Order: sequence, then C-alpha cells, then structure tokens
Amino acid sequence: MTCQDIQTAMKKIINLHIGTPKTATSFLQSLFVINDSLLRKSGILYPVTGRYEAGDKHLHLHHNVAAAVNGVYAPKQKLRLLRKGLVGNKAFQGIKAKILEEINAFDGDTVLISCENFWKLDTKQIRILSEIFGGHRVKIVAYLRRQDLFLESRSTNLTLIPTVEQYKHRTLDPNSSYRRDCNYSQILGRWAKVFGRDNMQVRIFQESAMINGHVVDDFFSNFSNVSISGLVFPERKNESLTRDGLEIKAMLNGIFYDATLPNPLQPAQKYIPVIADFVRSKKLPKWPLFCQSERQQIITAYRQTNAAVDSAYFGKGGYLFDEEDLNQYADETSIYPGLSADTLGEFFEYLNLHDRELFVELIYNIKRFVQGINFSPHTSELKSSKTNGIKNAVFGLPGRILKIRS
Repeated sequence: MTCQDIQTAMKKIINLHIGTPKTATSFLQSLFVINDSLLRKSGILYPVTGRYEAGDKHLHLHHNVAAAVNGVYAPKQKLRLLRKGLVGNKAFQGIKAKILEEINAFDGDTVLISCENFWKLDTKQIRILSEIFGGHRVKIVAYLRRQDLFLESRSTNLTLIPTVEQYKHRTLDPNSSYRRDCNYSQILGRWAKVFGRDNMQVRIFQESAMINGHVVDDFFSNFSNVSISGLVFPERKNESLTRDGLEIKAMLNGIFYDATLPNPLQPAQKYIPVIADFVRSKKLPKWPLFCQSERQQIITAYRQTNAAVDSAYFGKGGYLFDEEDLNQYADETSIYPGLSADTLGEFFEYLNLHDRELFVELIYNIKRFVQGINFSPHTSELKSSKTNGIKNAVFGLPGRILKIRS
C-alpha cells in the first residue's frame, strides 16, 4: 500500500453495525442492498466483499467478515474455502485484502458494514476484527431492545427443540444460555474497550426513542456528514406473530431446517408473511409469550446493567427503556391451550388459497420429513374435518415438533 493509499484510507469512516439481533437488522440490511446505487451517490459504501456468497449471489449481511474472525461459516461455504486452501489466517488475510481494496477504491469517505453476528464476538475476536480496518476510523453502531421484547421476538427462531413453551421457561431462567445476549453493558464494554467509548453510537430500539419513531430515520441520523433522500423500502423481513403463529412457525422451522446455510432457518422464513396475514385475517388471540410479572422479572434482572449503559451513553439518570407499555399485559400467565387441529387446518387452507406454490412445497417437504420416522404411540393425530386430505400428509408429526390439541 502506497503513502497515497494510506492517506486515502485514513479518510474513511467505517460504521460497523453490530446489531443487536431482533432490532430490524435484516430489514436495514435489505434496505442497504436495494439502495446500493443511491447510497454510493450519497457517499456511503455498503461493500460487496464479506457478504456470504451463495453461487454468484451476495446476500445482504457481512457474514464472512464475522466468520473470518470467529471461524463460524456455513458448512457449504467452509467446504469451498477448504478446497481453495482459504482457512484460518489465510481466510482472514483474504477478506482483509479484498475489503480494503474495495474500500480504498471508493470515492466517498463513509463505509457501512452490517452483521448481527458481530454481537457475539468476544474481546479477543473484536481485537482481531479491528485489524481488518487497520488505517480507518471505526465507529460502532448498536441498537438495544428491551430484554423481554428481545427474548420474545427471538422465539420466532426456534428449531426442532425447544418448543415455544420450553423456550419460554428457559428464557425465564437467568442462568440460561438464552440470556447470554441480554447483558448489554458487558457486551458493549467489549467493543468500547477495543474501539473507545467515543466511537460507540448506542441507540434504543423503541418507537418513543427513535427519530420520527422510525428505525431508518434514526439509523441514518448517525451519518451527520451525508444527506440521503429517495430511499426505496424493502418489504418487512420479519413480522410479529401471535402464539398460534409462533407454533406454526416452529413447525416449519423443524421441517425446513438446513444446517448447510448460514441461517439454518432461512428456508422457513419466506412463510412468515403468509403466517402473519393468516393470524391477522382470523383475528386469533395474541397469547403473549410473557405476562406482566414475567416481563418485570426479566427487566428487573437487568436493571443494574441497563443503568450502567444509561450512565455510559445516555446520562438520563432513569430507566434505559420505556416501560409504560407493561400495563397492557395480563398480570398472570394465561394457559395457552396449544395449536388446535382446526387452526392448523385453516392455515393450510389459507396457504393453498393465497400461495399455491408455497402450499405444494410445504406438503412435499412434510411428506419427505416424516418418511422413515418411528412415531411414538403418544403422537397426536390431526382429527379435524377441515384437514381432510391434508391430514394424511401431516399425520404423525412427532409431538416434540408440533403439539396439537384435537
């Protein structure tokens, strides 16, 4: 790298968007990709380098930048790298060289890199990551969501086990691994230790705390040196689901789970919009995952660490998050009766009517999934007239995947 190259590189500001998960990260990343040309014209580069490659397709998040540090690749991607001899330090040096080349070739001075997997890096890995951007100034952009809402939103990512109910019980255990991403003070401290607190841009993911009550306006407020107008908005990546919707999604996660992908649950994600439309059309009860007392229990567990975040980055002298909405939740947990055969049958009918292609795909995969499984005598059978021929395809699904109330 020449002196001129170094001088050019020094002018760049790397905005590293680290999450947290469940703070509209997928939506924002899609926004960055769709508006790539507009962002470039506005002086912002969203690099192609480091985004997971599926054939010739570059996905929306910089998965391979995080993977070059922690070694967590999708199996197929890891196999391709192994064949090329790009493992360990070679993979790291390869990403570093390519992304620096792309950054230095960009005429603007602002770079945006986004992946929620950065949130999981430890201090040693963060130091290694910092080496990728050696001559650049790095700013960390992090959004925080109130812990009860964060954990509730994460329930849409269930695999075969645990079920929604098992997930709930585990999240209420303060020592559970499901709570490891909730100590925001500890995690932000790692990043501040490496990049400095002055380079931390911490935002609250609540409508009342965001500029104009919208995450896009709030996010781009971090870029004081650029002006952007005319953004094209992608469709929502994630939808809020009722408890029945979560149970249907948990079933689909189990059927479509693909460990060869960076996100093994990705094949089932395309069903979320139709599940959300279904539960809205049927006006099904929401059955929130947590009641008011359970939410308070979770929030109280992080009261001290949240106060530390407030002191470090906001100085409000009060609570980090708005808690006024807690009164809308029931005082005690209502017993969720389970996903009924009628409701599941109605979903299949709705899917068949509104997206025949997805319906056919689902039936095919259910048949493929259940083939060869030795079912327990305790497995529930769908016994609803509304399921008719469909029930033959889903008959015998193991209770650990789908709990049916006939």
